[in-house]
Amino acid sequence: MANQAQNMVDTEIEHLKHFIKKLGGKNDKGQYEVTFGTLFDDEEGQNIFEAIVGTLKAAKKRKIIKFKGQILLKGAHDNVIITLLVGNEDAAAAAAPKANDEQDKPKDAAAEPAEDASASTEQQNNDA
Repeated sequence: MANQAQNMVDTEIEHLKHFIKKLGGKNDKGQYEVTFGTLFDDEEGQNIFEAIVGTLKAAKKRKIIKFKGQILLKGAHDNVIITLLVGNEDAAAAAAPKANDEQDKPKDAAAEPAEDASASTEQQNNDA
């Protein structure tokens, strides 16, 4: 269970890095930066992140990003700059992580009728 949670955090941080690159720009040190308000208000990002504030906190703890303060709140911290410390290479910006691998997998149409057939057979057995 702990590994699953860790993998989820790792995935969220990869998404965060992608969105900082997508929505932000480079500073004079070649690091991507974006304001919290821009990141928070992005519609695509809202659909991907479970809890953006928690993801930011985890990424800061791992020294992947930096920002002033301990936690960022919508409204009060919209202009706070988030700086990407790791993965500022331009080639990485082109490779977007997938939001949900399950979305890309085609549904197995043959599996669905089989489930319905077994339920129907079970119902017939119960009726007998």
